[in-house]
Amino acid sequence: MEIPLRNFLICSLIAITMPILFKWGYGEISTFPQWVVYSISYIGTSVGVCLVADIFSGRN
Repeated sequence: MEIPLRNFLICSLIAITMPILFKWGYGEISTFPQWVVYSISYIGTSVGVCLVADIFSGRN
């Protein structure tokens, strides 16, 4: 699979699941601390999933 397409699909999946999981766990993204935690966890999850996908696909 082409890298830009793969990255787009991964980011789309994360963009759909992260708000659902965050709202399920925390209730809302209304206060500033919750928004900061959400942003950090979103970025961390995106980077982590991309790295894991690269490792399992054999790319460095």
